[in-house]
Amino acid sequence: MTAYPQIRRYPAPLVGRLSVSGPYFVTADGALVPRKSLTAFTLPKRYATGRRDDGRRYLDWAASKGANEVRVFTRTNWTGPPGAGVESGWAYDEDACAAVLTDAADRGLRVELVAHTYPTSVDEGEAHLRRVDALCLAHENALLEVWNEPQENAGKDPETLLRDILARYTPQTPGWASGWYTPTPYPAGESVNYHSPRDNEWPRKFKDAYEFFTGDGPTQKFDPKFLGPVMLDEPPRVEETANADDWRAYGAGAAFFAAGATMHGLGLQRCEIPTDPAVLACIEAFIAGFNDVPVQRYEHYERGDPPTPSDGGSRRYFRWNAAGEKYEICVRPYGFRRV
Repeated sequence: MTAYPQIRRYPAPLVGRLSVSGPYFVTADGALVPRKSLTAFTLPKRYATGRRDDGRRYLDWAASKGANEVRVFTRTNWTGPPGAGVESGWAYDEDACAAVLTDAADRGLRVELVAHTYPTSVDEGEAHLRRVDALCLAHENALLEVWNEPQENAGKDPETLLRDILARYTPQTPGWASGWYTPTPYPAGESVNYHSPRDNEWPRKFKDAYEFFTGDGPTQKFDPKFLGPVMLDEPPRVEETANADDWRAYGAGAAFFAAGATMHGLGLQRCEIPTDPAVLACIEAFIAGFNDVPVQRYEHYERGDPPTPSDGGSRRYFRWNAAGEKYEICVRPYGFRRV
């Protein structure tokens, strides 16, 4: 048997409970925490099938890269992503999910547990949500999403099914997200997980988070405005978008305009530690972008170069902190600075 190395023990405040304060996630003492997350969908399956050491190695690697969170599916009944043959589905294993949370906490990591990928009925959906919510409440490093991309993964009337489940049971885990985000964020939870468009302009979609706050979008105006945190979730897979500057801009933009972001990848969701230098460079750039931006509250927003008939979008964005200091982020070429 391969000996597993001694793990580092992290002080408890690094993995204490997060709650919501306006558009931010905060610790019990009010410190802002940008969520720097990586997909790890299959992690509970690894634990449930005798591969806990593989899961621990992935968590070690994620922490070593500067992530502070991973995102997992508690169960799924599809082979996903559709057509790609990533994994066969797996049933909920509460012990496996609890072990994931414990091992992640030992490494200073939080875990966002996704309860549903496709609930089969209101009764079944409510029962499973209750179980996952209870598990989250038992672990200080847990966060909760009710349903992954219900708009995309739920048949003819996903909004009704989600509303009916939430009408039966409201999650108690602080900061929970329903999974619904467009065309409006309702039925929303205390936060929104926004799956930003995977188009050629994806690196600057971080600004969409601000449009939830103002009620101006990102796809249509809505009311009431959503004033809670917005996580930028699952932009294009890193293997398909291996441009480190784009990822650095996206990470910095997530810290500047949102509550955090989850980096997505085919290998990451399989919990495979990357070996491709280009992929590793993008992961490191994504975290570096977060670290470029001072952790503080930002106010207002201004475009540096408004769109024109020949150029559809701004590449520079300005915001101010509470002391009135002005900051600029530029996309392509990437740059972040205090003006």
